[in-house]
Amino acid sequence: MNAPIAPFLRAEEIDHLVHLAFQVQPMRNETTMERSNVEGTRHVLEEALSAGVDHITVLSSATAYGAYPDNPLRLTEKAPLRAFCSFSHPRHKALVESRIAHLRVRARITCHLGAQMWCRWDTK
Repeated sequence: MNAPIAPFLRAEEIDHLVHLAFQVQPMRNETTMERSNVEGTRHVLEEALSAGVDHITVLSSATAYGAYPDNPLRLTEKAPLRAFCSFSHPRHKALVESRIAHLRVRARITCHLGAQMWCRWDTK
């Protein structure tokens, strides 16, 4: 799972990496899912930093901040991480966000918050 990607990033002179991968559907093995989501993201970010990538964009989720009545109307990366830890998706997103905070001193890393929504339209 942790194949080195830094040589490829260097060879292709990648200066902006966008990381979107994340396992959302629950797996039978929570440890495997967390390793894929959290450690997989950490691996990609570390490899990008070692390759000298200037800018990294990571897809995050508002679920890392929790849906609380006292949340500000506009959540930013400065808001406290308060995920509902009984669900793996928000817990993993919060873990990734907290690790990214430590890496920001080494590169420009941005997180884009998004609400994941599925719509069903009935026409009848």
